[in-house]
Amino acid sequence: INFWLLRSTSKDRVMPRLRRLIEVEVGIGITVILTAASLTSQPPAVDQPNDTVTFHQIMQRMKPTLPRLTYPQVADASISASGREATVSDVPNKLPVAYNADGEPLPPQRIAWAMESESNHHWMGLVVLAMGLLALLARTGKAGWAEYWPLLLVGIAIFIFVQADTECWPVGAKGFWACWANPEAFQHRLAALVCVAFAVFELRVRRRKWENDRMALIFPLMVATGGVVLLTHSHAITNVKENLLVELTHVSMGLLAVFASWARWLELRLPVGDRKIPSWIWPVCFALIGVGLLNYREV
Repeated sequence: INFWLLRSTSKDRVMPRLRRLIEVEVGIGITVILTAASLTSQPPAVDQPNDTVTFHQIMQRMKPTLPRLTYPQVADASISASGREATVSDVPNKLPVAYNADGEPLPPQRIAWAMESESNHHWMGLVVLAMGLLALLARTGKAGWAEYWPLLLVGIAIFIFVQADTECWPVGAKGFWACWANPEAFQHRLAALVCVAFAVFELRVRRRKWENDRMALIFPLMVATGGVVLLTHSHAITNVKENLLVELTHVSMGLLAVFASWARWLELRLPVGDRKIPSWIWPVCFALIGVGLLNYREV
């Protein structure tokens, strides 16, 4: 492609574009190297013949279903009225029957965890889908109000703060400051603060205050980082089949995040006349990530 660009266009026109394309190639190349390193850290499939996922199991997990927007009434960290720790066994008839990849029934506690995780992903999917659609609408130039789509990141931050750790304040029994001492809860709440910061950065870009500033590159760089994390992270191998089925969803969203991030990078970095195509690509990728989140399942 670079050879064709250099030979088919004048030097004055092609060089600014080529520099930006090389930036993107370097970024994607780093992603490929990190992904390859992650893959080589996993045991070969030939060494795990009993843990190979069949095509039928993949299709069963990936087939479209209605999103789950409700939560189990009892979470494992909540406190019952009697003061003891409540468990799913307190409401056995409230939970549906669910099975793992091998068709084996799951215990109630595992079902409750899966239901909560799926509901979290599905609500996030609605928000990310809305972000992508509003960004597309803003791109048409016919809805100036849609330029405020970064405010949805504040909604994501609130959702993470409230729902990521259901044992913590404001929905759980643990106090506000006690939750900050929990490493996992601390990470979630730090992520919520980061989402708010991203909303401020990108909104200022949308309002044309930082359009040509390097601060505008923070958002695509962080989206690219998120894509790399989705492509390279791996779960514990205690249940290889289940983890693989979950990671298949992560891989598709990771690829879309990589495309979205570098398309947005090109929109910001290319000469004005060459920005049209990438400016349409990244909102579509965001919308597709939202669709993927809406179809996320663990059981």
